[in-house]
Amino acid sequence: MSRVKNLATGKRRKKVLKQAKGYWGRKSKLYKTANETVLRALQYAYRDRKVNKRNFRSLWITRINAACHTRNISYSKFIAGIKKANITLNRKILAYIAMEDPESFNSIVEEAHPEKLPSPSHEGDQETTPGGALRSHPDADQETTPGGAPRSPSGDGSGCISGCRSRDHPEKLPRIDQETTPGGALRSHPKAE
Repeated sequence: MSRVKNLATGKRRKKVLKQAKGYWGRKSKLYKTANETVLRALQYAYRDRKVNKRNFRSLWITRINAACHTRNISYSKFIAGIKKANITLNRKILAYIAMEDPESFNSIVEEAHPEKLPSPSHEGDQETTPGGALRSHPDADQETTPGGAPRSPSGDGSGCISGCRSRDHPEKLPRIDQETTPGGALRSHPKAE
């Protein structure tokens, strides 16, 4: 019996083999394995188009969060503030502004929470440690929790979370008249005695 050449079948197989171009070994040469691989690849592409949106949203939130923490405001309070202020910028635009134009982001933070940004009059209340970190001046009025501990920077008294930076806790930094040894222990500065 002679072989029938079906043009539709040939076109379909060529199309699949073209989509499988670059796959390893038989997956790009044989129709059956190439078809299985292409179908699986299309399923992954469909799924990952949705995952990609999640990943970018997560990236934008991370960038906004970092920018907010440098301005002494939490991400959640910032988002709640811009919604109350009726600012209709989405997270993609906010993340871009936070990275590319910090002055504009400062003005957005002021609109959302004007009391959260440090005022210029309090700049003299901070000193730097020998390591260069900022800490509150000992004479400056500092809010405390009912137990007497300094209130956390967020103002809710919840304390620190894991991964916090030492500048968030001025009470844990060495005083100006102390310095640290290479091992990290505190010792009094010789000039202070």
